[in-house]
Amino acid sequence: MEKKKHIFVACLLVIAIACIGIMNIKYDRLSRYPYQDEESRKIINEYLTDEEIEYIIEYSIAPNVFISFIDVDGFNIYHASEYKQLSNLLWQEKPENIVQMVEATRDYITVDQLYNLLNNYKYNEIIYYFEIKDAYNPDSILVENAKSIDAYLDDTYTVGIRVPSNLQAIDEEIIAADDSVQLEASCAQALYQMCLAITDSEEYQDTKCGGIEIQRGYVSYDKQKAIYDEMQKNNPDVSGILNYPGHDEHQLGLAVDLSLHGLDASNFSKTAQYQWLVDNAYKYGFIQTYTDQSFNDTHKSAKLYHFRYVGVTLATYIHDNGLTLKQALGK
Repeated sequence: MEKKKHIFVACLLVIAIACIGIMNIKYDRLSRYPYQDEESRKIINEYLTDEEIEYIIEYSIAPNVFISFIDVDGFNIYHASEYKQLSNLLWQEKPENIVQMVEATRDYITVDQLYNLLNNYKYNEIIYYFEIKDAYNPDSILVENAKSIDAYLDDTYTVGIRVPSNLQAIDEEIIAADDSVQLEASCAQALYQMCLAITDSEEYQDTKCGGIEIQRGYVSYDKQKAIYDEMQKNNPDVSGILNYPGHDEHQLGLAVDLSLHGLDASNFSKTAQYQWLVDNAYKYGFIQTYTDQSFNDTHKSAKLYHFRYVGVTLATYIHDNGLTLKQALGK
């Protein structure tokens, strides 16, 4: 009898030990997690809820996908793959910046689109566009290739509040301009080459750029907005004359308004220098984007004093085929 009692107690002890083991398994939230790095397990247990742990177990999400972001404000385990993807593309960015960028933009664009925009815009310029929106055209589209010399702007396409990163002041030894005039570097260099060419021509020898002056180069978003809003007070149809702020080629730093000293720009098309430009500007990468021919594309009145830099290859193609910029780009 005593022996049976001992056996019974031993059985109870075995059962108790087994139950304790089962209970321990039950309360080890990561018992089914296949990644056994102890340090990661501690961090996961500290920061993730039961539901979130079930998620990483179900989808076998390895710690290296999310551990570096897990303690950042705004972290969301369900967006971990997006953090990892952007981090691989922007490997020098801090984890807190990665989380912030993904969370702020994921409702609008994919990680790949965000990465492409970050190659053309500063982060604050992207956020401004998506969060503040375009007050002048809520259905506008942010141009992805804003750095490119063939970036296309019109009433639909915009660069928001973007400021080009490589603006430079005009060399007034080559062409006369106001002290405040700036252009994107490649546009400025092409303009200088064109000025040297007209200066070397027989008709305009020994005159700085054939007497041509820059009336306007780069124009910031804020300056455009001030001009547009002021003119709109007295002219409700101003959109047929001016571009919406953020939609103007001048903001690219790739456009110039040209004239002669003391001459109203509207009369520039009557000068011999203008005709020289019509015949030769494309050789240096410049085209006219606001003409009578382009009205159906731009819905803007002709500005024959306005020249846009697109590079020699595209300018020559447009010139030789009698196309508008929109037609040439297939927009």
